[in-house]
Amino acid sequence: MNFKEQIEADLNIFFNPDEFGEDHSIDGKVVNVIVDNETLKSRNKKEYDGIVQADMLYFAKEEDLLKEPRPDGVQMFDGIPYIIFDAKLDDGVYEVILQANKN
Repeated sequence: MNFKEQIEADLNIFFNPDEFGEDHSIDGKVVNVIVDNETLKSRNKKEYDGIVQADMLYFAKEEDLLKEPRPDGVQMFDGIPYIIFDAKLDDGVYEVILQANKN
């Protein structure tokens, strides 16, 4: 098994519903994601002086999302529209930060 294959195998462990993963509907597709609002809370406190900038942070495998999440775009998460505050891709995994649509 080469390095890339090993990383993919490790991701399957983390995103396993019996480990850290949870099924959520993203843009109408059921996707296994890892919601990490504790990291979001610490980032909001550290990077934004405690001013809440976002409502949710999750990780998803790139291959599982229907489209690339882009900042300021809209994403449906469990049937609720959110504004994408930030999205970063690293080694096949997106870190997506969502803000509630205040309109």
